[in-house]
Amino acid sequence: MKFKSLTMAAAVAALSTVAMADDVAPKILTSNATINFTGSVTRPTCVISLNEESIALPKVATTAFKQKGDTAGDAVTFTVNLQQNADNGGQAGAACPSVSVSGATETPNIKFSLTDAGLTSDKKALANTADNSKTIGVEILNDADTVIDFSTEETAAATPSTYNVDSGALTYKARYVALADTVAEQDIKASLSFSVIYK
Repeated sequence: MKFKSLTMAAAVAALSTVAMADDVAPKILTSNATINFTGSVTRPTCVISLNEESIALPKVATTAFKQKGDTAGDAVTFTVNLQQNADNGGQAGAACPSVSVSGATETPNIKFSLTDAGLTSDKKALANTADNSKTIGVEILNDADTVIDFSTEETAAATPSTYNVDSGALTYKARYVALADTVAEQDIKASLSFSVIYK
């Protein structure tokens, strides 16, 4: 009887050990799951913003113009901002960066888009579309006070303003110019369109 008791005790102990081992062992699942990651890395595109979309030039008397080519009134400064497109992965408010294309560094700038109807006959000023006298135009100057020649895309692009790499700003000025020796009283309306290019 004593032998049987020892045998049963050993058997119970063995069963308890197996039961504990079953409780501790990790459960192994046979199903699998997969997480897919998607994304894209792109060169930031640029968006254009203006400090003012409508610029008021000063009132000037007709007598301020003595002959063709005269300018009068204070030139009005305006700023074109070329900044990263936050909707395309860019940093909001940050300047459009220069990029390397085929080993060459290209800087963002603007391309003027003008038709003959929007220019004076010599294509060195914006035409006044609010008056038919054609005696006043609006000159555009870069930040070095050089008048931009719009006769071709190349000549216009050859007179850029200095690009501010921190703010993305390009600064220009606008002023009246006489297109004849005698100018008529008139209201002024002119437009300037442009897009972003790298060059």
